[in-house]
This record gives sequence, C-alpha cells and structure tokens, in this order.
Amino acid sequence: MEIQRVEHKMMQPQAAARQMEQPTPSWATSILNGCLLSVLAVEGTILLNKVLDVVPSFNEYLPLEESKVHLLSAFALGALFLSRMQSKEQIPSPNEVQAIYTPPRPSEADIAGLAKHAKEIRDLKKNPNVMGLTFAPDARGRLTPIYITCRQDGAKYNFAALRLGDNDPLGRDRLGFAYTTAFLPSNNFLEDFWIGGKPEHLQGYGNSTDRVSKVLLDQVQNDSRYRKIGVILNKAIHQKFAQECNGRIFIDAVRGTHPYHYKMGFRAYGEGATEKNQIYARFVRSHTKPTRDLGSVYMHLPEKALALWQNEVRENPIGWFGY
Repeated sequence: MEIQRVEHKMMQPQAAARQMEQPTPSWATSILNGCLLSVLAVEGTILLNKVLDVVPSFNEYLPLEESKVHLLSAFALGALFLSRMQSKEQIPSPNEVQAIYTPPRPSEADIAGLAKHAKEIRDLKKNPNVMGLTFAPDARGRLTPIYITCRQDGAKYNFAALRLGDNDPLGRDRLGFAYTTAFLPSNNFLEDFWIGGKPEHLQGYGNSTDRVSKVLLDQVQNDSRYRKIGVILNKAIHQKFAQECNGRIFIDAVRGTHPYHYKMGFRAYGEGATEKNQIYARFVRSHTKPTRDLGSVYMHLPEKALALWQNEVRENPIGWFGY
C-alpha cells in the first residue's frame, strides 16, 4: 500500500543525513569494471612478457617471475584506481532528475476492451468531476481500466481513482485518493497566503510574482490491491494544474515517504538538500524503505522533472480513448 501523508511537524536534526553513506556504483557497473580489469590483466601479462624478453637487464635486480608479479600488480592497481574514479564521475548528483516513475501505457488490446464499458463511459463523460480514463496494473501486471475524479471545494482539490464497472458516485469503492491545496490566481489562497507574505520555506520555485501559483500535495494514498495508484494520482494532479501553475507542485514529506516522492521527481531544496537527496537516492537504488523517521522535509520538482511530467501528460493523458 502506498501511503504518503503530509503533516506539519518540527523538522528533526540532520543526524540522519550525517549517517548517509556515499553513493556506490551499481552491481552492473561493478561487474563491468571487473571484466575490464580481467581483460587489462591478460593484455598486460602478454605485453609484460614481451618487454621482459627484450629487456633482460631486469633480471639483474629481480628474478624474471618476481618482476612480472610486481609490475602486473602495479598495473592492475592502477587500472582499478582509474575505473573507480571513472565510476564516481559517472554518478549523477542526487539533486538532478534522470527519470520519473510513470504509469504503464495500455496496449491496443487493452483499449479495445473498453468497448464492453461503452455505456458507462458515455455516462461518466457527462460528469464534470470525472477527468477521464486510464489503466492500473494488478499484482500480476494485468491492466484494469479505471477512471479519475477531481472534486473542488474552494482551494481544496480532492482526487480519487475508481475501477471502471463499479460506478459508485459516492466514491466508497475508490482505489485510492489524493488531497491537494491549490494556490492559484483563481482562488483567494494566492493573495492571502503567497503574494501577501508567503513563508520562505514554502517557496521552492522562487518568489517572483509570475511563479507564485503552486499546488501543495497534502496526501496521496493507495487503498487497493492495484499497483501504481499513487503514481496515477500524481499524474492526474499534473494534468489538472498544467495550465494554471505549469506543474509547480510541492510537498511536505514526512516519516519515511521521502524516497517514494524522490521517485516521482521531487527533490529537497535549500540548506542540506544534497545530503537529504543522497539519502533518498540510496533507498531508491537499493529498493528498500526507511525504518526510521526522516523528518519533515519540503520537496519540489526541478525543471527536468517538470519537463518529464509534462511530456508524460502530453503523450499519455488521462482521457476518453475516443469515446
């Protein structure tokens, strides 16, 4: 179950950040380095034999076999050092975004299967609170059609995911939900809380007046056996607010939710951001979850993450698939 709840609490000391280990190369990189070293060792042995054959004076200082051992050891250690340096240089900064966790894309067969829900889809399309259709994988990876709703109450926008075929208008059978607070030109929150004196720790994207509109992701939760419901709801939020705030979403990550949001493209910002993002990146690489509270940390989406989400919404939108 994906549970990402936002609660305002005192930020813990950065003791967890100080315990952070430096990033290490992946197992694939280690295997590759080992193979390269093996090849270099073989080639070095061949070359060394040729050198010692034409330079017999080495034998005046060390026996031939001992000379080979010493020179080959030095060669191997040098190659290992260079390979480790290269690996470290290739590890990107934890503050950078290389990719985001995205929902699966349906096949033609999945889309064709919507035909049996044609009447329900036409009815849902008339509902202004329904954003459209998408697909969620079950535990075996099989895609199931679902629909996304968004209900507005002032500055609060509540999203829900429901399975197509249930058609429960009260949302009692929802698969998951997300709560957001929008700071937009179209509501009073923008003027009252941001232009009039926005908190510094909530800026994230800068403080110019044309970049004030943002969305706070209060909570996202998966209540079902389906996977990636939280990812789909993240995408729905991006799609809903793409025009009015250009995807500027931020979150107050608490407890151990930080690595999950890191996979969505969120990054800590401000003082100590690099140490914090290193911690989250380590959990993501190792496919593990925190066993301790990582504190309350505000996270935002860097420009690369915004571009990746915009591309995902543009190429694979939550929509009606021709209905």
